[in-house]
Parts: sequence; structure tokens; C-alpha cells
Amino acid sequence: MAPFTLIHGCMFAGKTKSLFRHVQQSGLMPEEILLVKHAIDTRYQQDYIVSHEGDRRECNPVRLPLEISYLLNDDVKMVAIDEIQFFNDGIVHVIQELMIKDIEVVASGLLRDSNHNLFGPMPLLKNLASQELEVFGICTNCGKKATHTYRKLSSDPQVLIGGADLYECRCETCHAL
Repeated sequence: MAPFTLIHGCMFAGKTKSLFRHVQQSGLMPEEILLVKHAIDTRYQQDYIVSHEGDRRECNPVRLPLEISYLLNDDVKMVAIDEIQFFNDGIVHVIQELMIKDIEVVASGLLRDSNHNLFGPMPLLKNLASQELEVFGICTNCGKKATHTYRKLSSDPQVLIGGADLYECRCETCHAL
């Protein structure tokens, strides 16, 4: 069975950068890697995964986890998924199927939302992961290690797509301010 690596942290912690690094260090050819992101992420470019630093890779935007299976071909040896927190719980089954087919999976996403509630399928994915990588940001207020996503405006929905215009990363103390 192939491994599943889950990269998680707060906004601006370098999750996508870590995803890109994992893909690059795999030693696989581009045609052996399927890059996917949730189609709801329209912050930068629809058909690209883009880090906050501006690094970008062409990808396949999908809405439903099952769409990933339809994108597979015989060459794919790794599936890399960005913004995995936006998928429904069906993503767990898709990843299990990929692992059984001996296709390595690496995914990045927010473990918790700006209210510090667990985000989407992340608790299930943590249980499934054969390896976890937690990444941290730098608090925009005090410069300490940041573990929390802070939303700059009051808004109820868990999902509110945005970047630095709406979010900051903060340490636990500054997040509570």
C-alpha cells in the first residue's frame, strides 16, 4: 500500500510550499504526478495551485472527490492535493482507493478554521495519514510561532475564500485578542 502524507497548518504557514517540495523530491516525472485542488479555490488562478509566495503549478480543479479517480491514467504514481479541507468526507474513500492501487498521496490543508474548529474532513484524514507534517507561520502581531488562522472580519460561514485581504496567521495569544 502506498503512503499518504498530510501537510497541515494555519494560513500562511507554507502548506502549499511544502506540498510542492514533497512533489519535487519524489523524483517522479511530471506525467507521473496528478496535481489537484478544490475548484472553490479561485484566489489566484483557476487551473493552478499557487503558493502565497507566488510559486505555481498547473493543476486540475475538481469539486467532488470522485472526479480525481476519473483523472487517473496508467502513468500516475502520485496524487498531490491542495486545499483538501474543502472536500467532503468522500475524499477519505478516494485516498484509500489510491493507496490500495499503490498511488502515493500527499495533501495539504487547514486543520482548523479561523474559529479554531476542525475543518471539513481533516480529522478523518489525520487518522488515515501514514505521515503528518505540521507547518507553522509567523504571527503577524508579535513575530512568534503562529498556529492559528485569524479572520480580519466577522463572518459566520466556515468557508470564506481569501488571502491576506481576509486572513492573518497568529500565535495563540494574539489570536485571542
